[in-house]
Amino acid sequence: MKAEDIKKILVIGAGTMAAHITTQFVLFGREVVVYVRSEDKKQVVLDRVRNEVMAPRIAEGYFTDEYADKAVKNISFIVGDPSLVPDDIGLVSESVYEDYETKEAVWKSFAPYLPKDAILTTDSSSLYPSRYAAASGAPERFLAWHFYMPSFYRNVTDISPVAETKQEYVDLLIEFAKSIHMNPCLLKKETPGYLANNMLYSFVDMGLTLYRTGAAGIEEIDRAWMGVRQEQTGPFGILDAAGIDTMYLILKEWYGTTKENLPILEEKLAKGELGVKTGKGFYTYPNPRHQDPDFLKRASKVE
Repeated sequence: MKAEDIKKILVIGAGTMAAHITTQFVLFGREVVVYVRSEDKKQVVLDRVRNEVMAPRIAEGYFTDEYADKAVKNISFIVGDPSLVPDDIGLVSESVYEDYETKEAVWKSFAPYLPKDAILTTDSSSLYPSRYAAASGAPERFLAWHFYMPSFYRNVTDISPVAETKQEYVDLLIEFAKSIHMNPCLLKKETPGYLANNMLYSFVDMGLTLYRTGAAGIEEIDRAWMGVRQEQTGPFGILDAAGIDTMYLILKEWYGTTKENLPILEEKLAKGELGVKTGKGFYTYPNPRHQDPDFLKRASKVE
């Protein structure tokens, strides 16, 4: 099989990451079948793809409304029953809840119904995919394939085979990733957090440490990073954008986390303040303080 032979993809997951991955596939000419657990999730997925993922890229001029509408037509659904998986699926992309038991259960439920030559991939930020590769029923075709958001222009993917993965599937996934305009980075060994995220987690953890130890307030910490590094947000804005619940699960498992920082996130979880998606996290949305024009005075022309 070659990359161009993979025309139809099964996406297991209805969350934000799944929406970004689905969008990347359909923008570059593939059909996607999304598995959802209930009928109402269909519209949730379509809204995320069209309004959360595509709309900002349209506004930025990357493609048109007409192109987006055409791409969305290549999304279909199966609901609640893994046995409905089409037999012409060439690749599976799973991005369900970041938890070993959940992922293992999902793969076990799908394993009997997946085509015998499909590439099987999991998107995980902090887990060891080797711990649930066997649940796929075909660890020789199983790899971690990790995306970043928004994947359209943060178009790097980490590819991490498990011990049983055959080289032909590694090579095929690298080829396929390039065909959907992604830059594949092949890991030499299993590394939870992969490449960019390990660096990101260290950065976020240090931001939490500076806050916890009283070095500075949230706004000052974000302002320092944004000004010096010329970024659009800092560690606390990133926590809000990624989802404090998601980042908590990741940092709780990540080997480099300063454990004393976790109660900061636990307090937010207890209040239901999860970031952008709930309208409040470390900042209040849709107009967070760190995006105010006067939050950071950037260099400008001197006249």
